[in-house]
Amino acid sequence: MGDDDQTVRFLRDELDLPAPAAEPAPPPPPPGPSAPVGPPRARRRGGGVLWLGLVLAVVLAFVAGTYLLVDRVERDRPRGGSVVPTTAAGPPTTAPTTTAAPPVTQDPASVSVVVLNGTPQRGWAADNGDRLDEAGYETERSDALTDTVETTTVYVALPELEPDAASIADLLGFPDAPVEARPAEPLGEAPAAAEADIVVVLGADSLP
Repeated sequence: MGDDDQTVRFLRDELDLPAPAAEPAPPPPPPGPSAPVGPPRARRRGGGVLWLGLVLAVVLAFVAGTYLLVDRVERDRPRGGSVVPTTAAGPPTTAPTTTAAPPVTQDPASVSVVVLNGTPQRGWAADNGDRLDEAGYETERSDALTDTVETTTVYVALPELEPDAASIADLLGFPDAPVEARPAEPLGEAPAAAEADIVVVLGADSLP
């Protein structure tokens, strides 16, 4: 700082003079040739509109493709679905019942039958033999059975005579009497029992 400046400051302080006004700031230099033509904000807004248009185009293309795909699937789907037609239920059907044919039996006159009494009641064999005679069977009756039995049993000499034995048991009123093969040992003391086609042994369950 020079002597003149110090002197001026001294006099201003002594005389209480105001400080000189500051000089105005120089104006900014004019824009050069490289300055941008438009405002930066306008340029950014134009770029955002371009990106928005691109996004909308992509979304529209995706929606159009989805619609075409759904439309093709709907056209390829068979019409009417797989609904099974229902029919009115009719009355329940029942299987036809068949009646078993009765077993084939022999002519009663060709079947020899012996009736043995296995009960303490005398004449019981004769009473049942008479019923068989009336049905046409050739019968022989005897009370000569050594042992007393509990169950009435019908014995056959051959398996094919089992239907005849069942008919005789039913005729005498003993439908549940078992039918068995005639044993090798003699049944009672009647000689005809060893040769007869069918032997009826009356047990205690046959008594009235």
